[in-house]
Amino acid sequence: MWVLFTAYVFSTPKTSHYDFVNAIHRTWDYINSIWLPNSGYRRAAGYEFETYIEESRTFSEKIYIPIV
Repeated sequence: MWVLFTAYVFSTPKTSHYDFVNAIHRTWDYINSIWLPNSGYRRAAGYEFETYIEESRTFSEKIYIPIV
């Protein structure tokens, strides 16, 4: 079964593995404290999900937030 939804995608800054977890936390703080309250959107039913990217010893991720 496929479920389609509209999502806003955020990218964390590329960083070393030493600061990667902090970059994820800062991005979530931005999403919840600044972007979402000022965006005109609200969270839709469903799950957020993250995809991780490792390129040449730098790390980043994309965070998908279902919105309406």
